[in-house]
Amino acid sequence: MWPMQCMHMGGPGAVAKLQKQFDAGIWASTHLSGIDFGALALEHILLDMDRHVGFRPDVDGGLHLFHAAEIDSAVRSMLLGRSGACEHAHVVGDVMDRYDLTTREELRSVIGLANDAYTARSRGGENIQDITDSIAATVSTECRRILVASTLQERCWCYKHNRMCCVRDIDVAAIRRRHGLAVSISGTSCFDCSAMGRRRRTLGDSTVPFWGGGFTNVCCVKKIW
Repeated sequence: MWPMQCMHMGGPGAVAKLQKQFDAGIWASTHLSGIDFGALALEHILLDMDRHVGFRPDVDGGLHLFHAAEIDSAVRSMLLGRSGACEHAHVVGDVMDRYDLTTREELRSVIGLANDAYTARSRGGENIQDITDSIAATVSTECRRILVASTLQERCWCYKHNRMCCVRDIDVAAIRRRHGLAVSISGTSCFDCSAMGRRRRTLGDSTVPFWGGGFTNVCCVKKIW
């Protein structure tokens, strides 16, 4: 049933288009990775294509997991335990390790001031949604200003190799020359952003690493099929 489900979601030619993309190769990285459901989803799609339509990608194509970043040691151990196509080339901890101390302190200062403003305005009786929307816009502008002026460090501690590794961005130009796809499948932290979590959105603790991860992405998130 898998090919029919794919056709239903992706429209006519979806399976053929997906096969072509896997032949060219997909290089993926994640930040705030958790157990990296995004990478697992891509791997299961590839396995299902082999099972249902007998497709195996070109030897130079397929799925390549460049790096994952997860600060929680228990969850990170799950990433380190993977093998085969689900194995990441590098597994790092805090994505903010790629920034200098000054940049990290400036970002955390922005979030601290935003939370102070939120507390003061909510005590004044303002509508909570209006406060959150207003402060979120300011936080986004300030974080972007700081990160645009910062420089990424090419090396940080890799838990997979237990040493400092070069984790600079994937060579997007080389991938595009072979019509491959470089993607970040990162997202916001559900703990801060979901309705079942803290509902703090950009005022949550994950804002700084989220913005930091966003600026280390290899390219814009792109629809794969």
